[in-house]
Amino acid sequence: TVQNNKTLQNGTAKDRGMFGSYSLGMDYDLGEKQALSAGVRYGTRNFTQKQNMTIQEFEEEIRLASTDRKINRKDNSGTIDMNIDYIRIFKPQQEWSISTLYSRTGLTNNFTTDILNASGNTANSLRNENKNYNAEITLQSDYQTPIRKNQILEFGVKAIFRTVDSDYKYLMAAQSGPFIPSTTSPSGSLNYNQNVGAGYVSYTLTTPNKYNFKIGTRYEFTGIDAELANDIKVDIPNYGNLVPSINVSKNITESTSLKAGYNRRLQRPGINQLNPNVNISNPQSISTGNPGLS
Repeated sequence: TVQNNKTLQNGTAKDRGMFGSYSLGMDYDLGEKQALSAGVRYGTRNFTQKQNMTIQEFEEEIRLASTDRKINRKDNSGTIDMNIDYIRIFKPQQEWSISTLYSRTGLTNNFTTDILNASGNTANSLRNENKNYNAEITLQSDYQTPIRKNQILEFGVKAIFRTVDSDYKYLMAAQSGPFIPSTTSPSGSLNYNQNVGAGYVSYTLTTPNKYNFKIGTRYEFTGIDAELANDIKVDIPNYGNLVPSINVSKNITESTSLKAGYNRRLQRPGINQLNPNVNISNPQSISTGNPGLS
């Protein structure tokens, strides 16, 4: 015998968002062939949502249960970026540069779900409070020099030091009662450190018939140290990647060129993919991150 079970969800929501970006930059000439630049940028993204939701469960077209919920969700973040860059030009096509960047993003992802009784009053409530941040320090140095009239050699190194922290807890409240820690969904945390070291080299050749060939390779090594609450280690092996690249371009006219190339990027997980906090504001659409992603 096959039973037909069905869940029907209806909802209405009101969203409100505020987004902004503010930046300040400075350039300073240290000499005829040297320059220093610095900048600071602050970006904000605030999003709130109020939602009314009804969830109905059916078995063989017979309604077994119906639940009404009111959900208040808050998703706020603020990011600050600060950079200092230096460049030294020795002669045409020969230059050396140093780039530094500090970036920090603070995020607040909270929700409160009120489960209503038959008369439309709050029977009980669930609250999830989650604060986390992502901080990165990037150091980079690049050098390029002509080998001959039609050849250029480039190489450089880069280091990224990244820290991700998340602290979350679940609270429960009975009708008109205070919020207390949940016994079924305990609090937790994630402390995540990722260090990346990379180096690259590339060679560019320009032919007399205006073809440009650029061939290079890049090596990246990633080391990760992560732990959950109660000093529980997350086992993520270190890994290295060797990535070749090739680009070919042809200057057709002074203002037009045709290009083709191959490259590869490593996509490392962000806070939303790593965060082990379980978002159960909607029981039909539960989401959580996986701190074990490589």
